[in-house]
Amino acid sequence: LFLTSCLITSKTMKEPASKIELERDDFTLSDQKTADATAVRILGIDFARLFNQKVGNPLPVPAIPIIGSAIYDPTASYAMYNVMDANPGHDFIFYPQYETKTTCPILGFCFINSITTVEVKTRLGKFKDN
Repeated sequence: LFLTSCLITSKTMKEPASKIELERDDFTLSDQKTADATAVRILGIDFARLFNQKVGNPLPVPAIPIIGSAIYDPTASYAMYNVMDANPGHDFIFYPQYETKTTCPILGFCFINSITTVEVKTRLGKFKDN
């Protein structure tokens, strides 16, 4: 007869409720930028990105600062990554707008096969050096 046990120790720190107020003179905005991404899923798995993920906002916390609305969809995340990758030197995404199109080519059953394309339109921001 064998007995086993498990011990889990964790330490946490409460994050203070912080608020940052930005003035319009603190940053510059680009012209509107556009990027898109497509994900093809078979039985719910995106095999093209199974081991290679380039994401702009992995769940649950965004990796790229987003001012405005963010949707937590993997394909939208890929589109945000693409817009930041195509326009280096920016610090944040400013009020992105998403257009999503999903097609289910096999008898209309999305759980078998689905193709999702997301286009993101946004302005990119850069903080000014003082």
